[in-house]
Amino acid sequence: DNMTISDLVCSSELNKEAIVVPGITTITYENLLYQVESLKNDLISIGITKRDRIAIVLPNSIEFVVTFLAVSAVATVAPLNPSYKSEEFEFYIKDINAKVLITTKASNSEINELDIDGLSRMTVSIDANGKLVLGRLNRVQQSGIHGSNEIIHGKTALILHTSGTTSRPKRVPLSHENIISSTNHIIDTYSLSHRDVSLCVMPLFHVHGLVASTLATLSSGGTLILPQRLNIATFWGTVTKYNVTWFSAVPTIHQALIGRRRQNKELSRPDGLRFIRSCSAPLANQTLIDMEELFGVPVLEAYGMTEAAHQMTSNPLP
Repeated sequence: DNMTISDLVCSSELNKEAIVVPGITTITYENLLYQVESLKNDLISIGITKRDRIAIVLPNSIEFVVTFLAVSAVATVAPLNPSYKSEEFEFYIKDINAKVLITTKASNSEINELDIDGLSRMTVSIDANGKLVLGRLNRVQQSGIHGSNEIIHGKTALILHTSGTTSRPKRVPLSHENIISSTNHIIDTYSLSHRDVSLCVMPLFHVHGLVASTLATLSSGGTLILPQRLNIATFWGTVTKYNVTWFSAVPTIHQALIGRRRQNKELSRPDGLRFIRSCSAPLANQTLIDMEELFGVPVLEAYGMTEAAHQMTSNPLP
């Protein structure tokens, strides 16, 4: 039972679109699987092992998805919020004892200011042929287990931090099994299939965007629409253009979408939409009622926790 998160990605049609970044690029399942395998081999070739933790600071992008899947297969991955300040980066990188930091060439100055002993840096970028390339491929130092108080046994796929509502954020190590189980639970709850098209509006460094919107879609053979950033003004145009069948978001985004919809009376109801999911914060009953009236589809509230690899329970499809 050595399945890893990257083994979740599957489609019976390899030439089908796996991820679409609106207005920029598209990647098929075949290409996605090839790129993940290629990056895994690059990481192994520079000496990355299961005992290493690798922090990734990347925007919502194909680069993020490929890097996340490849890193989690060969080491432990820790996605961090790209808008952190340098002291926050320093806290999280030291807290997880990361050996490598993977960013883009255009990463913010807060990251470039970091000076952490023993931390190797690498950049990922997409070349002219659409292939993800890892910059600066020198071998990393073999890891001594210094400063880490967690037993490392190769089963930890992912380290996230709780939101720290009550105190300092705490590390949450999640296994491949945790993530796979949560992903399958989401697929079953919403009857996701290869016919579905999901629009990801949540950040991928958070379990909501990562597990619900992304992994559940790629594991059920659907297509993921992955805009670089959420734009409320173009949201419904994107839903219509790509025939989106569902999306998941937090209540504040849902409220903004309701506001946009009310301003723009001429927007037609999207034909393909099956349901809307809300998670990560309580959804006011009135918001749910307003959404169902305006959008004409069921709005399903789910309850999730980082510690539970996201979804714990959800209202069912009608």
